[in-house]
Order: sequence, then C-alpha cells, then structure tokens
Amino acid sequence: MTAPTVFEVGDDGQAHVIGGAEDDVAMAQEAVANCPTGAISIDG
Repeated sequence: MTAPTVFEVGDDGQAHVIGGAEDDVAMAQEAVANCPTGAISIDG
C-alpha cells in the first residue's frame, strides 16, 4: 500500500482512511496518482 499511515485495509478488503496528519498529504496524493482504478480522490 502506498500510504500506510493514511489508509488501512479493512476486513471487507477495501482501503479506509485512518489518519490525516499534514505530513501524510504527499503520501495521499501519491496514492491518488497511482491508484490503477481511479477509485481514490481528495476533496477540498
């Protein structure tokens, strides 16, 4: 997983947001850019 401090995989097999420290913004942006299905986006 690209951003393990931002997302975790739940029992349902899907990624869920777990954090949001400002230091993790770049990691979250990288996850969005590298998501092969385009399922991740950032609002705001």
